[in-house]
Amino acid sequence: MRLSKHLKPGDLFRLNDITRTFTEVPDALLPYTHSAETYFSLPPWEKLMLAKVVVTDCMGSFELIKARCTNRDIAGIQGFYRPVFAQEEGVRPWHWTHLFIDEAAQAREPEALIPLLVVAPGTASSDIPMPKFILAGDSNQLGPGIVSPVSRQYGLHVSLFERLLNRSIYADHPSARKNIWKRVEGKWYRPSFVNLIRNYRSHKGILMMPSAMFYNSTLLHEARNTTSLTQWTYLPNPEIPVLFHPCGGEETWISDTAGWYNPHEIKITIMLIQHLLNTENTPGTEVKAQEIAVITPFREHVVRARKAMRVKTVGLGAVNVGTVENYQGGERRITILNCVRSTARFLEWDKKKGRGIVNQKQRFNVAITRAKELLIIVGNPAILQVSLPQKLILTDMKMDPYWRGYLSFIQRNNLSKEAFEFEEDKSTQWMSSLEKGMRIRDEVLNSAKGLGSGVGSWETDVYGEEGMWNIGSMLEEFILAEDEWDDENQQNGNETTTNGHSTVEIGT
Repeated sequence: MRLSKHLKPGDLFRLNDITRTFTEVPDALLPYTHSAETYFSLPPWEKLMLAKVVVTDCMGSFELIKARCTNRDIAGIQGFYRPVFAQEEGVRPWHWTHLFIDEAAQAREPEALIPLLVVAPGTASSDIPMPKFILAGDSNQLGPGIVSPVSRQYGLHVSLFERLLNRSIYADHPSARKNIWKRVEGKWYRPSFVNLIRNYRSHKGILMMPSAMFYNSTLLHEARNTTSLTQWTYLPNPEIPVLFHPCGGEETWISDTAGWYNPHEIKITIMLIQHLLNTENTPGTEVKAQEIAVITPFREHVVRARKAMRVKTVGLGAVNVGTVENYQGGERRITILNCVRSTARFLEWDKKKGRGIVNQKQRFNVAITRAKELLIIVGNPAILQVSLPQKLILTDMKMDPYWRGYLSFIQRNNLSKEAFEFEEDKSTQWMSSLEKGMRIRDEVLNSAKGLGSGVGSWETDVYGEEGMWNIGSMLEEFILAEDEWDDENQQNGNETTTNGHSTVEIGT
């Protein structure tokens, strides 16, 4: 749709699968397609070769291979079609010069190789520019939807995008996220990748933990107008618009659909939505039902939640409800995550099948990063910590480090509506530069208030809220370097911390 504003029919061609119906394609795009009487098809060969841009999906690109429209095939007949391939004097490039695969982290690797065969050159030549291959996506979000345990065992759940990023040429590069605060020695070429670091969606409080856990604390908060719900009366900590609501109710299995749902979580979710829609509880702003999304890992829970909300006495039919997969790449003003799972013995089955929200790093990341202004999580903290029965501890199942890290974040910032048991340890203490900045600000302000009028400027916050939050980002490199120095000295038997906290002096 965006390309159609710049390219006319003939210059832009949308290749649709033969099984796709006409009603699935927007009317504005129909002039950019080609069809027989009752189905989509390829245009005549000469017309296809005149198109500057061809858009399709990975599987749809196989039609170009069957039609002998690959770079290898075209190179052999260019001399016979001079009107089509007429160019200025000089060396003719390959017909397909660029291949872009969007959402590449979700494509199965064999699937991604199909369009690569279309643009792959027949021979390598220093005189002819090679086609450019660009993968765009996020390997920390949802990957290929592979349920088969055998396929997962052989790695088909890992996309080409993710596998390449784990190769040394990318992973060990000084510009890689994991090395962004480290010194990497050696001679490196210019990076053949770009890291997305600016987040224009979420409130900084929502962004804290995803930045620390999945992006090496490299995300920069750029979103504006995201604070209207920080005064919601049900929110425990108005500085961080995140609410965790514990729920101990058991999930229910529906044998006909092999699906799961949790009726107790649905009841809590409806209560929270009704509280949000009451303007007395959200001073200064109004919440509309269509601005709320309920996200869950199980399809059966989606069906049950929709049914419960569309009852006339409830009247919440406009609330969006869907699976995590439905919201990949999407966003809502408010999101409510229903975790569903409440029985430990089913966690191993979830992991083998790649289901659920526990021990699923990518699905968890997507679920907690869709909200713009308010994130609510309804779940059983005992299960999210993966407190497994003794017999399951003997398997390869381990505690979910990401959920434990998130629950630690909830505990230390008072984000839960009800108290819950949580065993803190060093491995759970993820803290992003945003959260560090907030803590440094609070410590400085609290200290200044007790020092009399000599530092009264701190009380008036002369640097502004935004500047104080950014202190953490400015000090991140120093703090991480200090942590590495501490770890090295502790390994050598030298104690460098007091009561588990490092001492940092900030001069004037």
